Formats: sequence, C-alpha cells, structure tokens
Amino acid sequence: MKRFLTVFLAFSMLLLSITKSNNSIERSHFTSLESAYQAGRKVKVLDLSNNQLSEVEIDFARLPNLRNLILDDNAIDKLPIGIESAVNLKQLSINGCPLLDLDEVANRLVAIEGLESISAQRLVIFFLYSFCQEL
Repeated sequence: MKRFLTVFLAFSMLLLSITKSNNSIERSHFTSLESAYQAGRKVKVLDLSNNQLSEVEIDFARLPNLRNLILDDNAIDKLPIGIESAVNLKQLSINGCPLLDLDEVANRLVAIEGLESISAQRLVIFFLYSFCQEL
C-alpha cells in the first residue's frame, strides 16, 4: 500500500506540473489584439491568423515581450507599421499573405536584430509567379 501511495503521489505531482506548464503557455498566447493589450507584458505569442485582415496595426510598445507574431492567411499586403520596434520578436509567420513589395519586407525585417525565423512559404511562390509574368 505504501508503494502504491508513493507512485500515486509521484504521478499526481507530474500531472500538476504538466497542468501548470500548459496554463502558462495559454496565458502567454493570445488571438486578439484587445486581450493582448490587456495582458501587456505577459504576451509572448500573438496569433492573428485566418482573420481576413487587410492591414494590421499593432502597438508594439504595449507588447514588449512579444516573441512570436503569426499573421498567416490574411489579405495583408504590408507589414505592420512599427514592426522594427518589436525588439524581442524572434519569429514572424506570414504564410499565405500577399505581401507585394518584397524589397520593403526584406529591408524592414533586417532592422529587427533578434529576429531568428520568418515563415513565408506562399510568399516565395507568389514572388516567382510575379517574376515569370514579367518575362
């Protein structure tokens, strides 16, 4: 019985630690600007994907710890104004967004020193299609 109780307590502690880590992930991941602005410094992930947005205005000063910005599958043709001030941004995902001016995109993203990855799969295909149209 003592051994069973020890195993049960160890398993309970494991479940408690998993629940705590999941809750902290959920509290740092936001899917709307309003809730993100209310949380402020807690925001690490802002996922605005699949919202049929044509432009995004984000006050990056209100989200100083933002690490991951997901704008996938929107009608966005320009990066958010002030994205260069997102100093802690590590990952940007713009899959499926028709960003038209690739030079502007490249120049603005180079200004974010800590940016580690950009996901823009369909953007490259769009660029190649546009390039072939000009030939």
